[in-house]
Amino acid sequence: MKILSSTTNHMLYTNQANPSATGTNSANGTNMEKAAEGNKTDSINISQKTKDLQSISASMDSEPTDRKKIVAGFKEQVQANQYTVNFEKTAEKMIGNIIDDVG
Repeated sequence: MKILSSTTNHMLYTNQANPSATGTNSANGTNMEKAAEGNKTDSINISQKTKDLQSISASMDSEPTDRKKIVAGFKEQVQANQYTVNFEKTAEKMIGNIIDDVG
């Protein structure tokens, strides 16, 4: 059975049961009894791509400490009325984003 989802947790589920276990009666007893004896094992294999996506997701959830310092610096400048906006740089970035979206 394959389990797929739209999230980053893409997993392949495999059932490694006794290949002769078909659920029918045999001379040695029923296959259900064999399964009850512990001959059945399950395993989950997670692909490397999924592991990479999980680590990226985890790193995105945590904020870097450098970013907190930068934001705190901006807050102090704004509160002291010392923050000035560079209009040319802002306009260049806005135009660049529009060109990227159109092109």
